[in-house]
Amino acid sequence: MSKFIAILMSTVLIIIGSALFSILLGVMFDRLGAWNYPVLIYEANESFNFMPMLLFIALSASLFLWCFYSVILYCFSFQ
Repeated sequence: MSKFIAILMSTVLIIIGSALFSILLGVMFDRLGAWNYPVLIYEANESFNFMPMLLFIALSASLFLWCFYSVILYCFSFQ
């Protein structure tokens, strides 16, 4: 059980560290960019819609974290 906790904590620390490093680079070179930059989303019947960049990043991060923890739980459920 302690090996699982150690692997989980080290993985979380690596992800948080790389995210903070990316944010630091963004702040240094581009002031975190434009949060209201529109993201084009194609829909059915050749129509499209716009989504704000902040919502897109939030949805992408939540999808990544959900997939990551699902894979981690799946891998360690067979021990």
